[in-house]
Amino acid sequence: MEMLTEELTDMVQPQTGFRLFMEYAFRFLELALGIVKFTIHMTVVIFFGIFNIFFRMIGR
Repeated sequence: MEMLTEELTDMVQPQTGFRLFMEYAFRFLELALGIVKFTIHMTVVIFFGIFNIFFRMIGR
């Protein structure tokens, strides 16, 4: 991913400020995606945990 961002920023390089902005944008995007994935994963884990306990209570 790091190589890809470098190639993309090299392609669009009218000024150094824009390149810097692109790098920050990509970093922020990766961070945001990571947070979203983590949140979804935790929500699913918690949901299935509650679901499992609920069904065990019904089963007994």
